[in-house]
Amino acid sequence: MMEAITENLARVQDQIAAAATPAGRTAGDIELIAVSKTHAAEKVQAAAEAGQALFGESRVQEARARIPLLPARLRWHFIGHLQKNKSATRSRSSSCFTGSTRSRSRKTCNASRMRKARGRECSWR
Repeated sequence: MMEAITENLARVQDQIAAAATPAGRTAGDIELIAVSKTHAAEKVQAAAEAGQALFGESRVQEARARIPLLPARLRWHFIGHLQKNKSATRSRSSSCFTGSTRSRSRKTCNASRMRKARGRECSWR
């Protein structure tokens, strides 16, 4: 499993580098978010050991169960649609939100973030 993940990650990084040059950028300008939803913590751990540090989650319940099992150095983005009943939980488990949501969910996320004073940013579309 580790070998396949390492090979796939290297292949994707090569593709990023190849695409960056014609766009006038360097591979270092681009950060890969590895989507970890539905994958066991062991697979995420293998990707982390291969050098991946930023992961995306779209399922709050899965993220809450998985994140504590993994190294604290990893960074988490919540991606996708966020429901109001999950926005406070999301604020505690990930460092960034990228996606779409309703105004009420934004207020809940921001209020929870302020209470925790963790300095996390929420971005909205």
